[in-house]
Amino acid sequence: MGRPQKKIIRIPRTLVQWPFPRRINPHYQEAKYASQSWIESFRAFEPRAQDAFNRCDFAHLRVGCDLINLFFVVDEFSDLQSADVVRSQVDIVLDALRNPHKPRPAGEWVGGEITRQFWERAIVDASDVMQRRFLKSFGDYLESVVDQARDRDCRHVRDIDGYMEVRRKNIGCRPLLALMLLEEDIPEEIFDLPLIEEMTRIAIDVITLSNDMYSYNREQSQDDADHNFVTVVMHSVGMNLARAMAFTGRRHEQLAAEFVKLWEDSKNDPACMQPSVQRYIESIGNLVRTNDQWSFESQRYFGRHGLEVKRTRIVPLLEKRPAVKEH
Repeated sequence: MGRPQKKIIRIPRTLVQWPFPRRINPHYQEAKYASQSWIESFRAFEPRAQDAFNRCDFAHLRVGCDLINLFFVVDEFSDLQSADVVRSQVDIVLDALRNPHKPRPAGEWVGGEITRQFWERAIVDASDVMQRRFLKSFGDYLESVVDQARDRDCRHVRDIDGYMEVRRKNIGCRPLLALMLLEEDIPEEIFDLPLIEEMTRIAIDVITLSNDMYSYNREQSQDDADHNFVTVVMHSVGMNLARAMAFTGRRHEQLAAEFVKLWEDSKNDPACMQPSVQRYIESIGNLVRTNDQWSFESQRYFGRHGLEVKRTRIVPLLEKRPAVKEH
């Protein structure tokens, strides 16, 4: 009798017709190492966790790299905490954003000082419009992290609509978009144009679905996949894993096609003809590509096999290793 075959996950192909290619900023390596050295100076993580994160590459300059590092700090410290602890961490981060020049209290959670230094550096170059948009969207992101912790405490799996309502905030795209054109003083009303808002929402959903497909295996192995679109589909629609993955992939590509159509429409829309607005729209498309490439080129989801997984779309189903929750 032969060995039983190991179970696998087939990840649908994504961004098949996406018109935004992979690009790296020429100053990326310099910005990456500066940001990496900065986050290491806090000694917030155990050496193994820090080393794993250092191997992840991000296609953003210094402020963007710092923001990704800050996201990582919030995510890693909140993922295994109770809602009450996450609430206290979020309050510290919010206070640091409101008071970037004020020294943080001695003995406070390290996330407060990381946030303060990040925002003190960012506001030097950020326009007033981008600062306001970042503070609003990052605040929404933090509150959604608390909502996720509450769901996790009681093992609550939301329905599809309820899940997407929270996930659109805690995927963290709007804060990133607010800093894409850091110094641009784009009129606030431009962001509220129906076409721009629809493109933004669709792009966020595209990123959410791809992120959830790529992260599902890692999350289920840690018994922490309740907050994942694939799980939500299995739970709400009654599908098995293979069908839920396929369903998620089809929805992803439908949304991607809708975005490309709106992008073509924007080129003929007088309200979107300003060069700064076109650059912002390009930033939205580039963010989708960046997230997809990072998922395979970093080692966060697929270890050293990311490029192979990108080609084959097959990963072995990991065995469950429940993480120890902290209170």
